[in-house]
Amino acid sequence: MPKVAKPRKKGNRWEVNYLDADGRRRWETHATYKAATAALRQRQTEADAIRSGLLAAPPEPRSFEELVTLWKEVKHAKRSLPADKSNIRNHLRPAFGELMLHEITPRRISAMERRSKKHLAVNSVRAVLALLRSMLNLAVEHGWLAVAPKVRLPRKPDLDYTWLRSETEIRSFLEAAAKDDYPALIQLYATAVYTGMRAGELLGLRWDDVDLERRLITVQRSYTNPTKSSRIRRVPILDPLLPLLRAWKLACPSPELVFPNRQDRMHPRSASVTKAVFHRVRARAKIEGLTFHDLRHTFASHWVLKGGDIYRLQQILGHSSIELTQRYAHLAPGAFDQDLGRFGDYVPKEDGGGEVIKLSSGGQG
Repeated sequence: MPKVAKPRKKGNRWEVNYLDADGRRRWETHATYKAATAALRQRQTEADAIRSGLLAAPPEPRSFEELVTLWKEVKHAKRSLPADKSNIRNHLRPAFGELMLHEITPRRISAMERRSKKHLAVNSVRAVLALLRSMLNLAVEHGWLAVAPKVRLPRKPDLDYTWLRSETEIRSFLEAAAKDDYPALIQLYATAVYTGMRAGELLGLRWDDVDLERRLITVQRSYTNPTKSSRIRRVPILDPLLPLLRAWKLACPSPELVFPNRQDRMHPRSASVTKAVFHRVRARAKIEGLTFHDLRHTFASHWVLKGGDIYRLQQILGHSSIELTQRYAHLAPGAFDQDLGRFGDYVPKEDGGGEVIKLSSGGQG
């Protein structure tokens, strides 16, 4: 009778070794003797089934560290790669760094999520899990995993956003920009307000992308990189913006860039026009808490307030799904018109003597 292999203690874990379907020696480690025994039994059963033709051969086992290396190679041009590396170093590697890819189970993913929620905001936890999901999907694409384990993202909190809520606020902000001595500030900020374009899209915008006759802006880059969604989209030039851009094209010192810096070159990331200069204009307009990105919210909110189509807004903003755009839907005129008479009127009006019945404001709630 052949001798049956057993798990053996290795440090604080249990190691098993077995022969795969090709006769190659494999090793795995597990947290407990019971888990190691179950895994060994499963691997031996799978090997027998593959050798007999009852089961297809699984992908060659790969480690999480190998996947990290692959991710960095494939995503070397990704704008958020520094953030990815930080999340891998601080969250994913501590949880999965010693594991093979097939050992990353939904239970282990849930355990990592619970630990992360103790010291990270929900949006940060979502970012870590979204990265893990993308990495596991990449492993499937390269044949390193047959199926990626489910990675569910926690629900994103419904947070309000800041925007210029009235036409008076928009006018005050743009008047403050016009009074600033920084070149082309009114043109830049007005374009942000009237197009909803992101900072990088505006600062990377070229005159070749601006068709004043057809009144369209082609958004195809953020600074020198592709757009956030890597898609090209077209944004209309609205009536108030058209004369401003026409005049600026004649006066602009750069034949290429629409909004160059003082040296007629492209603004760097975190440029002063989106930070310090922006804060100076905001203070002059006596508006608190506004960021440059909030000009995008301002455009979207007023588009809906003025009766603009929500699906057309999705295309203008470049949202990948309508769910992202729906956050502005509540601002549509008449959004609740059909609901105003939904309930019957049960409020007491007048008693028999013509007196209005007074409702008590006291009592127990």
